[in-house]
Amino acid sequence: MAVADSDIGICLRSFDATFIPHYRRVLLTDTAGMGKSTLMKYLFIRCINERAAIPVFVELRHLSQTQGILDVMERQLNPKNSKGDDAYFTRERIEKILLKGGLVFLLDGYDEIPFKDREFVTRGVKEFIDLYPENKFAITSRPESALHAFGSFHKFTIRPLKLAESFSLIRKYDENGERGEQLIEKLQHKDLAPVKEFLKNPLLVTLLYRSFEYKSNLPVKAHVFYRQVFDALYDWHDSTKDGYNTREKKSKLDIDSFHRVLRVVGFVSVMRNVVEGDKDTVLSWIRDAKSVCSGLQFSESDFLEDVVRAVPIFVKDGGYYRWAHKSLAEYFAVQYICTEGKLQQEEILDGIRDSGHADRFYNVLTQLYDVDNGAFRKHFLIPLAAAFKAYVGSSYKGMDSSIPVDALNLRKSVAFLGFCFLASFKKLGDIEKLLDENGIVEKVGLSIMLSSESQYIIGAYDADPYKTIVNVLGEKRDSCIFSRSRFSGGVKLKNKIIGFPRGGFVKLDDNPESILNSPGNFESTTNIIARNNYVIDGGQLLMQLEATPSQVKLVSLAEKLLGDLGGG
Repeated sequence: MAVADSDIGICLRSFDATFIPHYRRVLLTDTAGMGKSTLMKYLFIRCINERAAIPVFVELRHLSQTQGILDVMERQLNPKNSKGDDAYFTRERIEKILLKGGLVFLLDGYDEIPFKDREFVTRGVKEFIDLYPENKFAITSRPESALHAFGSFHKFTIRPLKLAESFSLIRKYDENGERGEQLIEKLQHKDLAPVKEFLKNPLLVTLLYRSFEYKSNLPVKAHVFYRQVFDALYDWHDSTKDGYNTREKKSKLDIDSFHRVLRVVGFVSVMRNVVEGDKDTVLSWIRDAKSVCSGLQFSESDFLEDVVRAVPIFVKDGGYYRWAHKSLAEYFAVQYICTEGKLQQEEILDGIRDSGHADRFYNVLTQLYDVDNGAFRKHFLIPLAAAFKAYVGSSYKGMDSSIPVDALNLRKSVAFLGFCFLASFKKLGDIEKLLDENGIVEKVGLSIMLSSESQYIIGAYDADPYKTIVNVLGEKRDSCIFSRSRFSGGVKLKNKIIGFPRGGFVKLDDNPESILNSPGNFESTTNIIARNNYVIDGGQLLMQLEATPSQVKLVSLAEKLLGDLGGG
């Protein structure tokens, strides 16, 4: 498995001394299913086997307002019957070990901390790191703006699988059998290019194989893909036993009713940002679902057993039950929002948009885009367009008259998404110092990247939810987003800002006197930022404020049919 930041690549086959021991504070962020938790567990085992250090693995979702890292360590290090003075590892002894240092803390799943505990846990983890600085720390998470709290950490991502690696994984699942080769052959057809996006992600490769094993076709869209995975798990049978019987469901629910209950459970999990719970907690989720799904009669305990054994959507881990993967909960949540939750859809989606944390629902929004594009347009795209229209009318006035109108409009598209800055550096090691000197590291919602030319730092405080919406549109290659080829590829663009000082820091704004807004630098500045972000096509976006031709046709069709009905 390989991890990388914008300048470094490391292939991990052991507890590599060039990774966590070298970078004492590591933040590993990536999308669902890329293997963040798997990597942490692998490093934990390698660390023990190689006697490289004493590792401490902490699942951050287990922390809360009443339980911190020290509480978890104290409980796990001592036998169940030993407490207080009878415990060998007393709180005082553990603190002495921590102060001495040399431990490696693998803190997994920041994004899975329940919303109600997020602020408290974040503060507790930071205080713990500050109290025991002689230890090493690695944190994993999906990308979230709240991670700004760990601005001093060195950021890494997991390199996506290459096509040959995906095919190798498929062959391992099939033990080099015929079914795996059939899947690989289909995946090489040109008309299945969208499916190849799944092949970059280890979890999705796994689910793709299981789905294909059940039904030999390849779904292109994520929600269709997850539905097929669910169908495969529900209908799965043990081919080594006589009769090929599908596993019996104790709840006696058919496939659609089972899916219906899981929709509600997924919605509860996603809205609370809780992916696991003890038996009583998960049974309460199922009880909530039962109350919503009128007409269904089943035992909550039987359903819980089914989702662990017969339809393994959940995993039992000690006394806890958790979703096999958070992305499954997100799939079912979207299905709920577009079915049972339709009556409250406006309240739900507006709540997500206005929560200040839309980035936490990124996977939900990417699926909503496909499942109910009308709802996505109404609650996300049109508000984005309205905000952009207001920004266009009030910004970048008084610029030099020699700056072309198209360049001015493009800059507005680039600058719309939040406070942004450019900074140059003399060497990589100076970046953190440069940002700290300008009061940047602790700002809320900060995302920082090196430019593709590796000459400038680009930083932005995302204007959530608009940055999240734009990222979804970009991933979906929506017409409201410019193609990346506009800013890269065969067209050679200016990438130098004249007179920009080495080690300099300049805020991007509409001040005509700014070095970034001089006629000689205006387009260069825009291009540097645009090549590293999704950029709004302002003309296309503003058109969304008008009714689309398809909407007009739908209204006309409905009026015609209702008229025919009345005339009958």
